[in-house]
Amino acid sequence: METMLSLLTHALLLQTVTSQTINGDDLSALLSFKSLIRDDPREVMSSWDTAGNATNMPAPVICQWTGVSCNNRRHPGRVTTLRLSGAGLVGTISPQLGNLTHLRVLDLSANSLDGDIPASLGGCRKLRTLNLSTNHLSGSIPDDLGQSSKLAIFDVSHNNLTGNVPKSFSNLTTLMKFIIETNFIDGKDLSWMGNLTSLTHFVLEGNRFTGNIPESFGKMANLIYFNVKDNQLEGHVPLPIFNISSIRFLDLGFNRLSGSLPLDIGFKLPRIKIFSTIANHFEGIIPPTFSNASALESLQLRGNKYHGMIPREIGIHGNLKFFALGDNVLQATRPSDLEFFTSLTNCSSLQMLDVGQNNLVGAMPINIANLSRELSWIDLSGNQLIGTIPADLWKFKLTSLNLSYNLFTGTLPHDIGWLTRINSIYVSHNRITGQIPQSLGNASQLSSLTLSNNFLDGSIPSSLGNLTKLQYLDLSATSQSISGDDLSALLSFKSLITSDPRQVLSSWDTANNGTNMASFVFCQWTGVSCNDRRHPGRVTALCLSDINLVGTISPQLGNLTLLRVLDLSANSLDGQIPSSLGGCPKLRAMNLSINHLSGTIPDDLGQLSKLAIFDVGHNNLAGDIPKSFSNLTSLLKFIIERNFIHGQDLSWMGNLTSLTHFVLKGNHFTGNIPEAFGKMANLIYFSVLDNQLEGHVPLPIFNFSSIRFLDLGFNRLSGSLPLDIGVKLPRIKRFNTLVNHFEGIIPPTFSNASALESLLLRGNKYHGTIPREIGIHGNLKFFALGHNVLQATRPSDWEFLTSLTNCSSLQMLDVGQNNLVGAMPVNIANLSNELSWIDLSGNQINGTIPSDLWKFKLTSLNLSYNLFTGTLPFDIGQLPRINSIYISYNRITGQIPQSLGNVSQLSSLTLSPNFLDGSIPTKLGNLTKLPYLDLSGNALMGQSHKKYLAYLPLPNSQALQQCSKWLYSKTDWALEQPCQNGSLIE
Repeated sequence: METMLSLLTHALLLQTVTSQTINGDDLSALLSFKSLIRDDPREVMSSWDTAGNATNMPAPVICQWTGVSCNNRRHPGRVTTLRLSGAGLVGTISPQLGNLTHLRVLDLSANSLDGDIPASLGGCRKLRTLNLSTNHLSGSIPDDLGQSSKLAIFDVSHNNLTGNVPKSFSNLTTLMKFIIETNFIDGKDLSWMGNLTSLTHFVLEGNRFTGNIPESFGKMANLIYFNVKDNQLEGHVPLPIFNISSIRFLDLGFNRLSGSLPLDIGFKLPRIKIFSTIANHFEGIIPPTFSNASALESLQLRGNKYHGMIPREIGIHGNLKFFALGDNVLQATRPSDLEFFTSLTNCSSLQMLDVGQNNLVGAMPINIANLSRELSWIDLSGNQLIGTIPADLWKFKLTSLNLSYNLFTGTLPHDIGWLTRINSIYVSHNRITGQIPQSLGNASQLSSLTLSNNFLDGSIPSSLGNLTKLQYLDLSATSQSISGDDLSALLSFKSLITSDPRQVLSSWDTANNGTNMASFVFCQWTGVSCNDRRHPGRVTALCLSDINLVGTISPQLGNLTLLRVLDLSANSLDGQIPSSLGGCPKLRAMNLSINHLSGTIPDDLGQLSKLAIFDVGHNNLAGDIPKSFSNLTSLLKFIIERNFIHGQDLSWMGNLTSLTHFVLKGNHFTGNIPEAFGKMANLIYFSVLDNQLEGHVPLPIFNFSSIRFLDLGFNRLSGSLPLDIGVKLPRIKRFNTLVNHFEGIIPPTFSNASALESLLLRGNKYHGTIPREIGIHGNLKFFALGHNVLQATRPSDWEFLTSLTNCSSLQMLDVGQNNLVGAMPVNIANLSNELSWIDLSGNQINGTIPSDLWKFKLTSLNLSYNLFTGTLPFDIGQLPRINSIYISYNRITGQIPQSLGNVSQLSSLTLSPNFLDGSIPTKLGNLTKLPYLDLSGNALMGQSHKKYLAYLPLPNSQALQQCSKWLYSKTDWALEQPCQNGSLIE
């Protein structure tokens, strides 16, 4: 009670202070911000207390609060800066911050704030810096922020924002830093942003932008930092971008960009420090003029199609730290072609040398030993280098050494174990002889050791047993390898499992196996089957689903050449899908779904000609679907849902005519649904939900008589539905076009689809009336037609409700946000007792609210924005499952029923504004799960207000200056009380 009285005192104080002391709007805004902070672990806002703000104080105390500054001489006491970066705050951003009209800097970065960015911040016309980065914000960037004409720094990076960049930002001509990296923002045409010529930092990294980089970006002549990494951009990079002499950081990596680099790039970009085109489709030579870029520290061109030789003087200025040219078509056929190594010896801070996966031929220059001692990464793999491995590698600070797939000879260096930081050594597929050095046991950080396919002999050093961090060991195809590829593959798989909480792999023990493998004990291991009569003792199935395994998938599973079933679903496996699995020619079912796998789908899997089931749903895969999959003509189920896979032209997949299940939902596909998909005549389940598809759906897809699940929701698809759809899809059970741009009428023939259980058409532009006999067959469970342009102007237009009374299992009725006019038919009370969701909001329905709603199993009831009259049903409290009730903006009269206090699951109750009167029931205080209450806009009054406040589990309240609208906003309570002459009525 003392806390509540204190809050009342603070709120009333706000109404009486003068303009010479504390500005009411600023104080109100700050208190509102504090009230929405749910956790302040470092107590940085403990100083935000109005106790010292006596009315006679000449200097407002708010200006001394932590993070608050008031530096406006013309307007003393007005907040100009709110800086609470890295304070660990948890909560949402109050829209009232938009009332800080003199605010210049708002920095709430590096906290745990969620919810939307308030559009009201656009009212801060003096704002110069807005930094909300590294939070959990969602929603879109508000269009109103384009009104902040003085904004110079805008940083909302590392959040969960979606939608487009508002075109209103074209007004922000003073903008210098625009940083939105690592969100889910999309867009195809950003040419208008070329007008932001004051930009120095332009960072779009890690979003979903598509299309070309606009030519107009070349007008950003002041750019220092340009980063569009990790999007879906394509086409050539406009030449003017390579002419912006001020640029120091240029990152184009992980897109689909193409073309060649200008030959004079080193002259045109004299200040460049970091240049990256990693993982694109660039081609042409690497311009020798890069050697003129004296400040260049990082040159990352890996994963393209660059050809020719590596410029000989690339390291002449000595500043290079990261040199990554791997996975291209670069060549070296003469000793002089490897002279770039000599220039790199000038680079005293070189940390990465990556020229792997090219066509470098010849002896590795001995001067590689003269490279920087800071070198931590060497990748020379996938070339045709000869000679011995340098003996003095130990002088480097190596963490990774990859010499695989070359022609190296000689022995492994005796002192290789002196690489105390090394965590991965790959020397497979060479011609190394001799023994494995005992010193390797000293490499205590080693986690991966691959020496397979060499000519090593002798015994395996016992010192390897000291490597407690070793997760992957491959000594196969050497004289030290264990006999039996299947056993070796299984043991390799086990070695990469870092956690087996249920100890399922405890049976995987070779103690009884012996070297002759006579008993094939591994066929009795948990999850392993050997059912090939012609080849006894060969593994045919590996099924380890849903056992919480943590680790990576061993590439050696590709040696299980008789494997038919691989099911590792529902675990916590990470890393990439091994391309070596393409070497399992008999594989029929591959299920790797519900893991944490990343990378791309390997092209080599297209060699699995017998594959019938492919499921990699619910992972973190990216890239395109390999076109090699067009060979998988036996494929029945293709499931890749909930990944980050993209692509625009999938017409080639129309050849997979055996498909019954085709599930692309929850990815980044763009463009149209190909006409070729109309050839998949055996489809039962077709889902492209939650992508970025557009255009019309090919008519043949609506003619698949076998289809039962057709899910097109959450795209940008348009057009109308065929009028005979219910006849052409006789087996359809689920039909979904949620949140698209479909229009036209809802075909009455849906009433012919006797198996239809879910009809989800919400969020489109369907018009006309709802088919009268839509529920005639009685199987509907989910009926969602809300947010369209449907109408009902005559009583007969409501007859669809009569047909829905046939549906004994109906759980959802959603026809909200349409143009339904008139009295709600009384037969709504005859709907299924299973009904859990009713949404009739946003129409013009009149009459009284049915009194027997209690018979339903409702969890949500939304009747808002209608013309309902009468009182709230007395028995509304007999809805034990209900968690949300919205009846705002109607004409309800009378009192709030006491029975509402019995609804123990209620989390949202909105009754504003109506014509309710009387007292607020004290029993509402029993609703311990209620985080949101809005009773504003009624005539509720009386002593019970004050009594009721004692029930609210809330730490903060505030009164606005003239009328006391109470916001219990730590949990978003809203309760409006009458006011008179600016004072609370007690």
